[in-house]
Amino acid sequence: MYWIKKGEIIGLAATARFIEPQNLSYFINWLENKGLKIKPAKNLLTKFHQFAGNDNFRAECFQEFLEDDDLSAIWIVRGGYGTSRILNQLDWSKFQKNPKWIIGFSDITLLHLQLASLGIPSIHGEMPSRFGTVPIENYEKVLQILFNGNYHYQLPINSSDETKILGKIIGGNMSLFCHSIGNPKINLGENYLLFLEDLEEYYYHIDRMSIQMANHGIFNKCNGVLLGSFTDMKDNEIPFGLSIKEIFEEITNKPVYEGLPFGHSLQNFAFIHGVNIQIEKSKNYLNIIQKIL
Repeated sequence: MYWIKKGEIIGLAATARFIEPQNLSYFINWLENKGLKIKPAKNLLTKFHQFAGNDNFRAECFQEFLEDDDLSAIWIVRGGYGTSRILNQLDWSKFQKNPKWIIGFSDITLLHLQLASLGIPSIHGEMPSRFGTVPIENYEKVLQILFNGNYHYQLPINSSDETKILGKIIGGNMSLFCHSIGNPKINLGENYLLFLEDLEEYYYHIDRMSIQMANHGIFNKCNGVLLGSFTDMKDNEIPFGLSIKEIFEEITNKPVYEGLPFGHSLQNFAFIHGVNIQIEKSKNYLNIIQKIL
């Protein structure tokens, strides 16, 4: 993998739900103003029920992008649901010989996990569907990785402890991670840092998924659990009684770290999935550092 230059081509892909044209036009203008060229997938504005085309068409269009050597990156325009329906149709053999950045989060977790299984980094980052509703800084963070291959985030916090952790970050949306369990094409190995985030889930759902993960030995394979944002969480009339961090601390003896600026919240910074990440927490700052050579 490498950092890209102005004038190179970014493919805009749709692997899941459809996107409205007006939600995309401002993002395209912004990206072109940054000196990048755009190539839309054939199905980019297609509608088939809730999807951007039927499964075969979405898979065909994304496969074309995987094998398009003119593209320097593929930025997936939105999540929702649908990537899992085409994952097993994809052939990664040509892509492995000439890989390119794939960018997205949420439903795109399955692609990140597939790429990590192949030893190929990707970018867990903001998607065009949220352009104009979340800070532009989220998108700038993606470009920082694309253009420079590294970043250093320093975020103010008020912490009572100091910690430092280094390891390969693997994961994404918790619901999708659990959905991937049992897929023979996904093999994440061991000794990674497990990153998780989610949206609009009940606390007991998070607890139930954590039990599923424990039953499959996921926590035995990782060196720690990194928690991003768990946004707009729900609870029953009788509260579940445990916080998100407490749910994981109860089920694993591995270190659990919370407060990472990744996920469905307004602050959704980019990180490089599948490579080492360094996280340092002092009493005043959270430092997150990554680079790819």
